[in-house]
Amino acid sequence: MSEIKLLRCPFCGGEAELLKGQCEIDNYVMCLECRSKTKLYNTKASAIKAWNTRIPMQNIVERLEEKSDFHVKLANYEMNVGTIVEMEKHKMAIDVYSKAIKIVKEEGGV
Repeated sequence: MSEIKLLRCPFCGGEAELLKGQCEIDNYVMCLECRSKTKLYNTKASAIKAWNTRIPMQNIVERLEEKSDFHVKLANYEMNVGTIVEMEKHKMAIDVYSKAIKIVKEEGGV
């Protein structure tokens, strides 16, 4: 079986390495430059797949900007309405952060 090649780090472009955790079945991939890493996986193949399928940080930022753009426009439009709008803006900010977390988890996370 040929070894699967690790892609470069999606955050800094550094080289990555497949590593073992404390247990024999703990496998993970870590960037040698910025030290970002996957969670622990039972197999080498699972750890490599998790690393190689993550999207670059720029793509995550672009997706967050797309999702949050409507909320920013709405918050700016209603800025003069008062306390209720201020509360709504806080709710929207929480919503944007929740979506960010969901996107990161769906795409493989950090």
